[in-house]
Amino acid sequence: MENDQLITIAQRKLDNIRNINSGGCGVSALALFKTIMKTKPLIKPQFVFLYNYKDLYLHNTMVLKNRTGRPKAPAHCCLLYDGEFIDSTGEVDISDWGWVQIVDKIKFLRECIRNKKEWNTMFKWDNIRTIERELKISLKEIY
Repeated sequence: MENDQLITIAQRKLDNIRNINSGGCGVSALALFKTIMKTKPLIKPQFVFLYNYKDLYLHNTMVLKNRTGRPKAPAHCCLLYDGEFIDSTGEVDISDWGWVQIVDKIKFLRECIRNKKEWNTMFKWDNIRTIERELKISLKEIY
């Protein structure tokens, strides 16, 4: 199966998860990343953190520089892959966001997701098991 088809199928499955983009976008980004990495791509996806508030952006910038605390949830999280910003709904227009942070470190995203109190409570964390089953991936590092 071609990589684009695999991504589209994964996006559809993720988008069917209730409130995936209302507190589960980080989980969705990690799931898409793992799906893409199964194909051994030439281009490695990067994580994109989108913010409405400068203080959250600055906080996470400091965390990335190993200077302080735990990462906090962005307003939205997606991937940059092959020149496109993508999430479960398809392409993301990042021009609407005040601050954009592109991160190579999967550890940063994992730590951010594990900081569950920071995320919108509309997303139910037991959906992670459904995502694992549907996409045939493991997300055990975040629960």
